Parts: sequence; structure tokens; C-alpha cells
Amino acid sequence: MRAFELKQEGWSQQRVAEALGVSKGAVSQWMKRARDSGGVEALRRQPTPGARLRLSEEHRAKLPELLERGAEAHGFRGEAWPC
Repeated sequence: MRAFELKQEGWSQQRVAEALGVSKGAVSQWMKRARDSGGVEALRRQPTPGARLRLSEEHRAKLPELLERGAEAHGFRGEAWPC
């Protein structure tokens, strides 16, 4: 966001990059995102979406019960759950 502010003040991408300790390419990408996506709000940090969920809602609801019974109840040796 600071890069956007400095750019709005007329700083060159090279100067912005040097001042913030980032590459000129990073500044270029940020300015493109701001230009293409509606301004400075597009530069806010967004959480990484992560992997898609593999268990259905129904299966996730059963997890507490399954875990409470322990690993041995499901055929594993000891109480350690293997990966």
C-alpha cells in the first residue's frame, strides 16, 4: 500500500522499489493489480485459499466421535494416529 502511495506522489517504480527494499517487478505487479482491480483496496493482504476440503460436511461431523474412540478402535496399534 505504501508503494501505491509513493507512486501516486510521482515516484518512479525504481525509486519505490529501492525505498521499500523490493524488486522493481514487485512494484510493477502491485501497480497493475491496483490499476486492474479498482485501486488501493486490491493491494490489501488476502488469505491464501489453501487446499480444497476433502471431507464432506457429514464426514466432518463424525470426526469428534471417531477420534474419541481412539486409533486402536479403528485397527491401528497404540493410540498414535498414522498419517
